Amino acid sequence: MVETALVLPVLMIIVTGIYAFGLAINNELTLTEATAVGARQLAISRQQTSDPCQTAVTAIQNAASLLNTGQISYTFTFAGGGSIT
Repeated sequence: MVETALVLPVLMIIVTGIYAFGLAINNELTLTEATAVGARQLAISRQQTSDPCQTAVTAIQNAASLLNTGQISYTFTFAGGGSIT
C-alpha cells in the first residue's frame, strides 16, 4: 500500500506527459500533411480557377478536419516575390 501511494503519483505524471506529447505530435503531423495537401492543390489549380488560394484553404481545412481550423493562419508566397496572407 505504501509503495503504491508513493509510486502512483509519479506514474500518473509520466503517463499524462506521454499522452500530452502524443497529442502534440499528432497535431503537428496532421498540420504538416494538410499543408502538403494544400500546396499540391494550389499547384494544380493555379491556372484552373479564379481563386486558387481559396481552393487550397478548402483543401487544407478538409485535410485537417480534426484540428481547430479557425486558428490556422494562411500565407501564400509565389515565385517572383508575391505574397498573400
